[in-house]
Amino acid sequence: MKIFCGKLFAIIILLSSTSYIYAQPNENEIRKAVVKIITVSQEPDFYTPWQMRPQTGSGGSGCIINNQRILTNAHAVSDQTFIQVQRSDRPKKFTARLLTVGHECDLAILTVDDKSFFEGIQPLALGPLPFLRDKVAAYGFPIGGDKISITEGIISRIELQRYSHSGQDLLAIQIDAAINPGNSGGPVIQNGKLTGIAFQGWAAKEADNIGYIIPTPIIEHFLKDVEDKKYDGFPSLGVKTQKLESETLRNFYQVNPSQTGTLINRIIYKSSAWNKLEEGDIILSIDNYPIANDETIEFRKGERLNFNYLIQKHFLKEDTSMKILRNGKALSLSLPLMGKVSLVQGPTYEKRPTYYILDGLLLIPLTQNYLYVWGDNWFKDAPLPLVNYLYQNFPSKEREEIVALQMVLAHDINIGYHEINNSIIRRVNGQDISTLASAIKAFNKNKSAFHIIETESKERIVLDTQKSKKATAEILERYHIPRDRSEDLPISF
Repeated sequence: MKIFCGKLFAIIILLSSTSYIYAQPNENEIRKAVVKIITVSQEPDFYTPWQMRPQTGSGGSGCIINNQRILTNAHAVSDQTFIQVQRSDRPKKFTARLLTVGHECDLAILTVDDKSFFEGIQPLALGPLPFLRDKVAAYGFPIGGDKISITEGIISRIELQRYSHSGQDLLAIQIDAAINPGNSGGPVIQNGKLTGIAFQGWAAKEADNIGYIIPTPIIEHFLKDVEDKKYDGFPSLGVKTQKLESETLRNFYQVNPSQTGTLINRIIYKSSAWNKLEEGDIILSIDNYPIANDETIEFRKGERLNFNYLIQKHFLKEDTSMKILRNGKALSLSLPLMGKVSLVQGPTYEKRPTYYILDGLLLIPLTQNYLYVWGDNWFKDAPLPLVNYLYQNFPSKEREEIVALQMVLAHDINIGYHEINNSIIRRVNGQDISTLASAIKAFNKNKSAFHIIETESKERIVLDTQKSKKATAEILERYHIPRDRSEDLPISF
């Protein structure tokens, strides 16, 4: 599923790889390193999770980097079944192969087994992070065009920005060069080197010539991460914080006038900070960078970013050092970093949905992919209680994921419950439900004559356990469903 977050639209452009030393390429060599990407994809259907959606085609851009690799956006090749690439200077299309993908940072690497594709190409080298008002040029194949397009613009903003493909906030660069669908994955060049790849922009009706590129620090992190051919991702501290701009708030937490920082309001269950930091702690600095009361750090002279940038510079399992204030006392500590922990997972790609069916009740873990079933305006059109769980709730020991009754597949055994859908399951046979696996276990262990399912809104569904096996088999046959559960769920718990 190609994801569009709010008014942001995804676009396609590529980049180059590591900091190898090359002679600065001329304009013609840069163009030759830019490729068009043609992707055939097939996405899972999260509304009927035992099925796949129809095959679709899309176009994007990319660029050749070292070691005969092509760098592009993850969203340009997500859920791919077939990929072709075409050099900007040649008519022949070549079959490409996906080597690795990082959906979180919207980056992917392809290659072509026919090595003649790379003949005569000087790979693009990564350049440094640009400065505000620097001039850059974006290369790609926008709006499905067959001829390469080059647009010029300036760097207008550097900040942590929401990546529409993953919903993660990572470092991004805003430029005023025209970036359109099809540019995604294409290189943005400064002084003959890759300074980033285009990946998203604002719709024309909202803003003119505002596009975003994935900068080289994110690209370098991704390339180093996948050296072992496995993408691990970016770490997260796992806390919810509050600015300390109120003098009264600082006084309450015993922050003296020489100290600045951010207040921890919540520790996310099983996150990096779990059992290490505490609610009410003040983070004063991370990796010796002082945190200002507006939650920013100075990453370059006169330029500031949100403090989470320091966490994202690390790799998973690396330690970060920090100074905190706890009950008025300054402490130094280090903690190993892990990935983001969420109550509502996703969005995910290249992965079939998880589901379980009992007596026609279709149970799923609530995911962002399921919310996207409601289209581009899902945050308005999806059921409000489900959306609220995405934005306002966090995982806990009692609830690690949300189990939803998506729909009831009509049958005699579930008469009276056909209208109950998109409800949150709270208890099954007297057991509190923390995961879909725990719900299935509660069904399997039940020895009484009835299954009792209780929803968050106090609805109660009672089913006959003696008729259950036969009814479920009839329902699967009637609705042409191959299995009562997805393949990632074991037969028994």
